[in-house]
Amino acid sequence: MSIGTMRNGGVKSFPHAQAVELTTAAISSPILGHWDVAEPAPGTQLRAVITPVVDAVRAIDPTDLSLDQITRVLDMAKEAEQRLAEGVDDPETAEEVVSEMINDLKAMVITARLGHRGVMELLGDEWDKRVSDIRKGSVGATPQQFDVMMLQSTDETSATTIPFSDLLATVHPGVAGMKEYMEQFEVETQTSMQSQFAGRWVVTFFTEWELNYRRRLAQIHGCPDRAVRSTLMRELGFMRNDYAHNRGIASSKQKKCRRLKWFEPRQRMQPLQRHYQELFEEFEKEREALAAAPAPYKTNSAELKGNVPQELVDSFNEVAAELGVGNDEALAAAVAAWCESNE
Repeated sequence: MSIGTMRNGGVKSFPHAQAVELTTAAISSPILGHWDVAEPAPGTQLRAVITPVVDAVRAIDPTDLSLDQITRVLDMAKEAEQRLAEGVDDPETAEEVVSEMINDLKAMVITARLGHRGVMELLGDEWDKRVSDIRKGSVGATPQQFDVMMLQSTDETSATTIPFSDLLATVHPGVAGMKEYMEQFEVETQTSMQSQFAGRWVVTFFTEWELNYRRRLAQIHGCPDRAVRSTLMRELGFMRNDYAHNRGIASSKQKKCRRLKWFEPRQRMQPLQRHYQELFEEFEKEREALAAAPAPYKTNSAELKGNVPQELVDSFNEVAAELGVGNDEALAAAVAAWCESNE
């Protein structure tokens, strides 16, 4: 029975101490666990909002069977959540932005790496049904279409189905030979689907760098976005371009990488275990540099001449006006973005 059901049903106490202990563990583990690794700095509004909840969790008495002490903590947590959703005025630091950035990277990478396993487990279950049919001498008894919305085999063909054989060929790493079978936990498989998963985190993470982390770091340091630079992000930018514009096939731009020297031109880009290990180690090395104030950024304005289609000029002027940005600033940002995506 849930806490909400107990409260709404007029239940005043837990049936035994074990129920209190389990409930306390479920509540305290995420709250105290996060506090231990990310305790807010003293004097911040964030600390002022969260501290009462942490203190209340620590004060829970596992020998007290009353429901009130648990619901009181839950109500305090809900109120704190609402206050945080409204926002606190603590100025963020560059170190906080970089930590968020690196944690987001790790979450994106593990999601991409496990994504293929999820679909393989699903297809493995479907394949087992077909193997069972073969053993029974009834090949083809299992429906040959697979519904990507219902996540099951079907006899009907529709807008949401794909032949199971096509789906299997797309995502399966291939039939294992004896060597691969004996070394199945050491030999890494490579498929176009796994490469696509990798491309998603690379493109998403680089976009977050350009439109989120970099801008926040520039605001903290009081400098233009372009002044915040990273050789590591520059190399990820080369990968991003090849995933987005070259179907995940390495171009000659990969030769410019000095830290993430993973791919040769014309090679399908699928990072492997050793690459990810290197990626995380390089970002730890880069942590301090990313948070540091960039060197003074000075530039001279110069006229840029050229002819572009009139409809592009009209669109440029319209967007710049909507954003309240002058043409010089908008053009500089556009040219900078073009240079960084192609250099």
